Amino acid sequence: MSKRLKITIINLIFISCLISIYFFVYVPNKKTNDRVITIIQNKKSTIVAINYPHTPYQILNKDIKKYVNDIYDDFKEEYDSFISLKGKSELNIDYTYYVSEEGYISITLYTYIDSSLMNHPIKEIKTFVFDPQKKSYLTLQDLIKEKKKTTDEILEILRKKYGEGGYQNLLTSEYLKSLSYSIDHEKVCIFIPSYQNQENPYLIYLPLNHFHLNKKKEIKNIPVYSIKQNVIDPKKKVVALTFDDGPSKYTKKILKLLRKYHVTATFFVLGNKVTMYENTLKEMLQDGHEIGNHSYNHKLMSTLTEKEIMNQIQQTQSIIKEKLGYTPTSMRPTYGSVNQKIRNIVNMNIVLWNVDTLDWKLKDPKRIAQRGMKVKDGDIILMHDSKARTEKALSIMIPKLLKENYQFVTVGELEEVKMLREKFE
Repeated sequence: MSKRLKITIINLIFISCLISIYFFVYVPNKKTNDRVITIIQNKKSTIVAINYPHTPYQILNKDIKKYVNDIYDDFKEEYDSFISLKGKSELNIDYTYYVSEEGYISITLYTYIDSSLMNHPIKEIKTFVFDPQKKSYLTLQDLIKEKKKTTDEILEILRKKYGEGGYQNLLTSEYLKSLSYSIDHEKVCIFIPSYQNQENPYLIYLPLNHFHLNKKKEIKNIPVYSIKQNVIDPKKKVVALTFDDGPSKYTKKILKLLRKYHVTATFFVLGNKVTMYENTLKEMLQDGHEIGNHSYNHKLMSTLTEKEIMNQIQQTQSIIKEKLGYTPTSMRPTYGSVNQKIRNIVNMNIVLWNVDTLDWKLKDPKRIAQRGMKVKDGDIILMHDSKARTEKALSIMIPKLLKENYQFVTVGELEEVKMLREKFE
């Protein structure tokens, strides 16, 4: 082989590697749709609820995942071995996700950490505003139309908040580039770092017309969905399948399996996932399944104030009503933890369970199915549509329970069956 040919081959290999790296890091993965990554754990000393978006853009996903994993790893190292009589340490990571008319992706991550070791909970905000066309992040400075006009308005807001001094010498181009901010359908939210020992960042809201952004068009004529009525014989055995913590990328497979066996179930969903999985939720209702409320972002509700509990419930009710034209009537408290405060506040059917499949913990679908089949008439089975193994366990459970003449019902239908049985006893 000639020297020139060897050099040509080496160059071709090098170029191929560069192209591969470019497509892996910078080009969106067409096979990967927007979805939510979920980690929910309930250990002896800690509880964890993490939800964050996975986008079609690898470079954005890599940075989000690193940020989340760093917080998660630090939390585990600090609190996993710490047992407290005052309760478990909690980590909650939530998000907002918005795509502007220009195609910019705005993601905000909200971190909440609480423990008896702390005087006050830790609250942290991290934002990502990404331009898919340029494959890069946008600073606030990039989007401002008229720098002087906008900075003067920000300064005036800060003067009213803090008085003279402090920020007027900071609103330089470099400072504006460093500020965290987020975008939604009508405004830009700017996070001003804490000042004069303020605990949290100060939020400034400015309308979109200050920036190179257009208002998103409203979508009207939202269809109204209602649950398809199923034919149930109250004299026969019934069992209710329920799923928590979804929807997820696995939910559609579960819906397909349930459709195959003409089985209905109840899905207790998280409000912060509704927008990402709107089509999946519509499919649920069209198939006759029931949708229940499982809080907005899976905080431990039994530790929240009355106002916080109401926010968790109402935010979820509102987003489901907005997207689906449907209002849930059933609610399942996070981690199954319910107290009298929750019962007094929540004007809904509070649903727990009789049979826990432990699909969130067990890895073997056969073991999960064995637990799920240990039912009696009228039982409620707990599962999670955020795990791949759950669908495999269901493919074992459902045929066997059908052979045992069980009817699968939603939790709403289960209440109706109980009422009918009491009426005719």
